[in-house]
Amino acid sequence: MAIYTVYTRVESNVSYSDLFYTMQVYRYTEGAMFYALPMTKIRPVQANYMTQKHETVDIPTKKFNSKHIEYIMEVMLYRKIGDEFIEVLDKPATSIVSLLNFATDDFDSRTSRTNICYFETSQPTQKTTDGDINTYQLKISCKKRVFIAPEHPIDDPEDPFLKSKIEAALKERVKPYPTASRRSLTFEEKLAQNLSYPEQGSSNLCSAAAFFYCLLNDRPDLYIQIVRELWEDGRTQLGSKLIRPSPACTRPINFFEYDKTLRKDVPKMPAIDWITLASICDSENIVFPHDSPSNKLSGVILDGRVKGWFEYLGASCVKTYGIDAIFGRHLRQREVCEINSFVGPHVHIITMIGNSILHTPPHDNEMQWIVWEDRLRVDDGSNREVDYDTPYTAKVSLKLFANGKLRTTRKGLTLKDFLEHLAGGVVVTQIP
Repeated sequence: MAIYTVYTRVESNVSYSDLFYTMQVYRYTEGAMFYALPMTKIRPVQANYMTQKHETVDIPTKKFNSKHIEYIMEVMLYRKIGDEFIEVLDKPATSIVSLLNFATDDFDSRTSRTNICYFETSQPTQKTTDGDINTYQLKISCKKRVFIAPEHPIDDPEDPFLKSKIEAALKERVKPYPTASRRSLTFEEKLAQNLSYPEQGSSNLCSAAAFFYCLLNDRPDLYIQIVRELWEDGRTQLGSKLIRPSPACTRPINFFEYDKTLRKDVPKMPAIDWITLASICDSENIVFPHDSPSNKLSGVILDGRVKGWFEYLGASCVKTYGIDAIFGRHLRQREVCEINSFVGPHVHIITMIGNSILHTPPHDNEMQWIVWEDRLRVDDGSNREVDYDTPYTAKVSLKLFANGKLRTTRKGLTLKDFLEHLAGGVVVTQIP
């Protein structure tokens, strides 16, 4: 068990004596919200523009590596005018924090971004009267937008990165959170609810789609925060890993294609997924910027990087099945049986497969990352798991996630076919 001291900094041109705040720190785990710091009362900002120091509850440390468990710090800022406390932010300011970082001397390492920024114009804040209603006029600065599609830029009705569109997509994406957890749903229940998932479209961002699919299941609160930080600031943190897309990534070219049925341009992939998937892959690729969904080369990510993304957020690697990009090594039956033994509610299995596993040949056998949703089973009505004695000629079936959808492998797929198109992957624990 451990107790941490949390606090943050306010950036403002308003006198500290007029600024007050409330704070809470939480994370979503096992289908419920855990509050490391329950909501404080309204407190004054200090003369150095730091909040007061608040002690968390006693937090268990044995189950996970607490240093890498990410929490959300949420702060509302108030301006005191007379005897009233007026909220000056349209919504609470939020950032990602790792509690153990508060034990260090490096303040900037404690949060994923400056938590609270509030600036007023040089005009004095005035109290006006509108009938019997008192109105406070507060003018604050605005940030420049980060993500812009040159083909349909700001003020274009087809602008894909418009804030209202991203927020609507985000609300749809995280359902049924916060009232329920996706982790508690079966494969069939997820299908019935027609949930939204990360989708790479025609791009080569399947590795990132697999990672964010797992993050969405484990930590929808963290998924929301990462999307908003990237959209608002053009940067975020995965633990100690800085995700900062290049200017080319935030101004994607050839982002649209013409839809003959709709008779208009449509995005090649959802804008919310370009923000997340392209940003994380672009941050890994220092040679080729990821500047378009059509850019196939810069989206290629191998198993070591995928494993690293999970580890940055506190997950542990259980097993790695190396991918040989030169000689094209494929997994053997005993390795598939071992993978089957790992399948469970607290583990993610991410492997690279050829499209022939999903689609009936002849078909482009492009490789892509998928997430297993069940064990590989014999497709004969018995629902038996594939084991060491299963013949190569046996028909098999696997429930999985790939390219924005939950699906099963193609009908008629044999164990021999499956093994020939299974290149490798990683087994990791859930993101705490």
